[in-house]
Formats: sequence, C-alpha cells, structure tokens
Amino acid sequence: MPGLHFTDTGEVKSPEEIAGPVCDMKFFLPLAEDSGKKRYVRVTVAIELVDKAYKKEMDQNVSDLRREIINIVLAKSPEEVKSSEGKELLRKEIADSLNKYFSEGYVKNTYFTELVIL
Repeated sequence: MPGLHFTDTGEVKSPEEIAGPVCDMKFFLPLAEDSGKKRYVRVTVAIELVDKAYKKEMDQNVSDLRREIINIVLAKSPEEVKSSEGKELLRKEIADSLNKYFSEGYVKNTYFTELVIL
C-alpha cells in the first residue's frame, strides 16, 4: 500500500495512519471534451474500509465497483475536477456510490493518491 493519501481537508496521511484496510484502484480514462479538446484523467482511488471483514466482500465485487468509479469519472468535465471543491465532491460521490452496493456502509473514506488531468 505505497504512497500518500489526501483527506478531504487536504491533510496528507501515510498508509500507517489510515485506520481501516485500503484497496487501491487505478484508472486512465477520457474525460468529457473541454472546448473541443480531448482530455484524459489518470486517477488512483484508495478506498478505506470500515473494517477488514469487508475486504473479502469488496474483492468479490471489484468489477462492479471499478465500473461504478469509471462511470462517475467519465461523467465529469476537466473543469469539474480541477478545483479542490470539485475533487472533494468527486471523492464523496465515489464513496456514496460504492456504499450503495452493500447493505451496510462499508466505505469509510476515499482518497486520491493520484489525480492528473492530461
């Protein structure tokens, strides 16, 4: 679990400071066109679980969860994710959406370990 994790307040946490187990998902995706330019986003989302007991359930549903994250990111324009506020909204939208897949909210937090718009 290498790398640093950025919280919603901009605080940087090392993997050792994260309370629950973390699963990283990496993507390289096209964004909605911006003024006729094709833009891409390279993003790594670290998903912090409430408890390690949910890790197995998450692993069993990883394809659905990846698809959900992809759909959320693809719906965003570069302008929507450039600002700190936009990143925070995206982070929360991902966490809320992933929690809908299970009867109990198992995602404690999401972090962007990488978010680059190209």
